[in-house]
Amino acid sequence: MDLRQDALTRLGAFVLLGHFRGDFSGRDQLAGDLMVTDADGGGGRLTLADALSYIATVGVSTLVEITDSPFADVLTDLDEPDVFLIPPPTTVPWAEAKALIEAIPSGEGVGEASRWMDLPGAVNGTFAIGVSAFQEFENRTGKSAVSLLEALIAAPSQSK
Repeated sequence: MDLRQDALTRLGAFVLLGHFRGDFSGRDQLAGDLMVTDADGGGGRLTLADALSYIATVGVSTLVEITDSPFADVLTDLDEPDVFLIPPPTTVPWAEAKALIEAIPSGEGVGEASRWMDLPGAVNGTFAIGVSAFQEFENRTGKSAVSLLEALIAAPSQSK
C-alpha cells in the first residue's frame, strides 16, 4: 500500500466509524469534504469513492483472514445493506461495486476500475460494501466494528 492509499484508507475508516457510532452528521460532513479533487492537476484525487473503496477492501480482507476463504467468495457472500451516503434517487450498484472492490487487490487502481461507474453510484456502492463487511466482522467475531476501525486509524502507516 502506498502513502496515498494508506491515507485514503484511513479517511474511509473515519467515514465508516462515524456511521457505526451513529454520528451521521459528522459522517456526512467528512464525506462531503472528501468529494473534492486536489488542485495539482496531477490526477491524484482524494475522493470519497477512493477512500471507501480502500476501506471496504480492508474489511473484506479482514473477513478473508477470519474465514480462511478466498477474497472473491467473501465478497460474493456479503449481504447488501440498505444504506447510502448520497440520497436517492442515486442507486446502489451492488454488483458493479463488488467488481470494483474485487479489482483492487489485483493491483488495478480505483480510478481505472471505476471508469464504468458514475461517482454517486461508486460512493454508495463502496460505502454499502464497507458497511456490510464490517457488520459481518461483528457477526462473526462478536467484536465491535468501532473498535476495529479505531485500531485501523491508530495503527502505524503500512505505506511503502
